[in-house]
Amino acid sequence: MKRLLTAALISLSVASTGLTPAHAALTQAGSMTPIVVTFDQKTVTLEPPTSNSPGKWTFVAANTAVATISGNIATLVGAGYTRITATQAAAGGYNAVTRVTELTVKKGVPVIAAIPNQTVQFAAKSFTIVPPASPSDGAWSYMITGAPFATLTRNVITFNDGGIVYVTATQAATPVWASTTLNFMVTVALIPPTIGTFGDISLNRDSVTTLTLNPPTSNSTGVWTFTSSNPAVGTVTGSTFKPVSIGTTTITATQAKATPYATASVSMKITITGTAPTVSSWPAITVQYSATSAKSALLVAPTSSSPGLWSYTSSDPSTASISSNTVTFIKPGIVTLTANQAASGSYNAVGPITTTLTIQGAPTITSMVNLLRVAGDPDIELIAPTSTSPGVITFVSSDPKVIAITGNTAKIVGAGSAIITANQAANTYWLPGSTSFTVQVNGIIPTLGTFAPITIPADNNPVTIAAPISNSKGTWIFTIKDPTIAKISGGSIIGLKVGTTTVNGVQSASGLYGQSNILSATVTVTTAAIKPTPTPSASTTPKATVTPSATPIPASKIALIKVTIAKRVVTVSSNVKSVVVTIDGKVSGLGRHTLTPGKHVYLVMQGTTIVYSKTLTIK
Repeated sequence: MKRLLTAALISLSVASTGLTPAHAALTQAGSMTPIVVTFDQKTVTLEPPTSNSPGKWTFVAANTAVATISGNIATLVGAGYTRITATQAAAGGYNAVTRVTELTVKKGVPVIAAIPNQTVQFAAKSFTIVPPASPSDGAWSYMITGAPFATLTRNVITFNDGGIVYVTATQAATPVWASTTLNFMVTVALIPPTIGTFGDISLNRDSVTTLTLNPPTSNSTGVWTFTSSNPAVGTVTGSTFKPVSIGTTTITATQAKATPYATASVSMKITITGTAPTVSSWPAITVQYSATSAKSALLVAPTSSSPGLWSYTSSDPSTASISSNTVTFIKPGIVTLTANQAASGSYNAVGPITTTLTIQGAPTITSMVNLLRVAGDPDIELIAPTSTSPGVITFVSSDPKVIAITGNTAKIVGAGSAIITANQAANTYWLPGSTSFTVQVNGIIPTLGTFAPITIPADNNPVTIAAPISNSKGTWIFTIKDPTIAKISGGSIIGLKVGTTTVNGVQSASGLYGQSNILSATVTVTTAAIKPTPTPSASTTPKATVTPSATPIPASKIALIKVTIAKRVVTVSSNVKSVVVTIDGKVSGLGRHTLTPGKHVYLVMQGTTIVYSKTLTIK
């Protein structure tokens, strides 16, 4: 069946072209889409249908009053409808074909620039509307609204007053162009009146009850009206102004339109003053800032004869902030406080009144480390501790004989201990402060000579102690072992009774030398020499009883002492067995005595008489 249909189409195509069936080919061409355009497009490019034939396409418009065609370009002539016939010529064995479409040309919309708003002086009396350029040749017509003072004749607006005229301009439709409408305004400007001065004035609240407001001069006859911007200060009724309270208000005088003059307005300020209150000065404030001090305080305002409310501000809220009448201290510093008193009753406002708030802070000073030095060490460079205050720091020594200070240099003068204090001076809003540390100076041990044994009588008389030789100038301090035999008085020793004891001596620190080692010496207290009693001279008074003197030991009975030393063994012998031997103050008998190395004091006494005394050095 399909073969029969194809053969029939081929036969029809061949028959229409006059070709023989043996040479004809079937042209297969697509359809054309209807075309709709507006007249303002001017031209249309015609697109041929798709086709398997190489034949040339030609186009023909049925209604040349709508469009004319040249090649494949259709030039629009008018609005309306026309058929477009597209024919493809036979070529290359393909038969010719024809296709038809429709071209609809709608009216164009003219593109017109907007008519700008216009301002016309009233003196011109009229305004002629000039239509804008348009691609359409349609006739223009005009209409005005909202202007009872203006009339329109064709395109001329005539006015007899100032105001705004709203104009609608319409271009009529043509066979090829649609109608269009534009709107714009014409402002008829009246003449601004020439107005004189309306100067500011000042009134005392208690001296004026009312004031008549006189309008400024004007070349217009328009009626004047007055208004007050702040009725709480002053009110206006008609042209009468009444002061109400202290302050400032703006009075606006408005003149109504009086053709040919436009409305106008001008302003003035009326200041209502009062009596200046009597206000005291505001003394400076100083507070201290520390961990335990109060961090806020109530501000005491200057005294004033006005009851007006006080307000306060701080020049530096980061140092001292203010809320209502409470000031809060945030950190040490100096700020300026400002106080203003509002007007009240018949009293004027007061201010600004200023005072200084000084917040004094206790500086935070770092601690310093105690030092240990030896006499003869180099000077110490004193480094000032860090502090929150910029105040100058100076140093002082508790004992200049140990540490002497010059500026920031500590010089070691002698042995001992001294406290070094760093004193920081007060500075602007910082209080003074201080911190201390100790310097311990160990002295050089003095080089001492021997402490010789001491022999003194038991006569209660002081005998100066011969101190050992020393390279230090320190004071010697002596102590006695047995205060019943002898006692110490300053640098002297006093014998109390016969016997032997020990005295210890130590030399105090002095200069670069420290305390010495302790030295000991033997103290031997002997019998005091017996003084003869003088014979009294003749007298009429009875003779006193003569005190018998001590009986001397007969020569035949005086002990003979023999002492032999063999290394550390000392042998004491005597012809009298009643003698007493003391070695270093200890009682012993006759015979052999083995001694330790060192110095030893030997005393041999017969009764109370020393018959032998010797200091032995045993090696």
